[in-house]
Amino acid sequence: MNAPVPTRPKLKLPANSCDSHCHLFGPRSKYPPARESPNENPAATIEALKRAHDILGIERAVLVQTPAHGTDNTIILDAISAGNGRYRGVGRVDQTVTDAELQALHDGGIRGLRFEFLKHFDAPPGPRVIQRIAERVRSMGWHMVFLLDGHQLVDMEQLLRSLPIPIVVDHLARVDIGNGIEHREFRLLIDLLEEGKAWTKITGFGRLSKTGFPYGDVIPFAARAIEKAPDRILWGTDWPHPGPVGGPAPDDGPLVDLLPDIVPDQDRRTKILVDNPAALYGFDD
Repeated sequence: MNAPVPTRPKLKLPANSCDSHCHLFGPRSKYPPARESPNENPAATIEALKRAHDILGIERAVLVQTPAHGTDNTIILDAISAGNGRYRGVGRVDQTVTDAELQALHDGGIRGLRFEFLKHFDAPPGPRVIQRIAERVRSMGWHMVFLLDGHQLVDMEQLLRSLPIPIVVDHLARVDIGNGIEHREFRLLIDLLEEGKAWTKITGFGRLSKTGFPYGDVIPFAARAIEKAPDRILWGTDWPHPGPVGGPAPDDGPLVDLLPDIVPDQDRRTKILVDNPAALYGFDD
């Protein structure tokens, strides 16, 4: 399966725009998967990602490690090293990680750790392990990224609030759009954003929408999050759109062209595309 090649968008993005959520897979000969998974796309290499970003007008990216490569973060460390400051990473570790390994990840451009709570992934570490890891990376200024569903956000509220570092909630917490914008799951996400505890990503609309492109049912949720906490919003493509999305992978060109509908104010678009990721990931350090 080939990685998706986007069409060129009409919208010109501001300088230093960042794709804050994208993934790498393979090539298998160099980066063999830690587990066989339907999510794996062995053609989604760093070279393919660069081509996609050049078409879209994206200059920076946050490379998010996936379960396909387990806790071996070499694939994103190599890409960051070759990126000349263009990339930062979100890695994966478990309780066996040493302090020396954490420092090596930091030196290599990792700025956060991701934990997946969706059923089709392996069981994540328990709350005590996550708490201990958070304490260990606190001094490095890291954050933790959580891939979960809205009901899990509610179930995990106490843990998430207790962590001594910022958290990032992927894909608007994957809330059930059908429950409406005032449902307790989405209201909790907004509370966490307004309190400065969490960030969220306006990503994965194809996974959330019940009506399909151009995702008119999801845009009000993204707009509410932006209205309430514009300093806590990140945007990304989710390239190469791994996993089941109910059809072919979305074309990222039209996704870019949706940005004025999601964020009509140009200054806020620049904040979300440039300033917010620069602040969280230290691109300007």
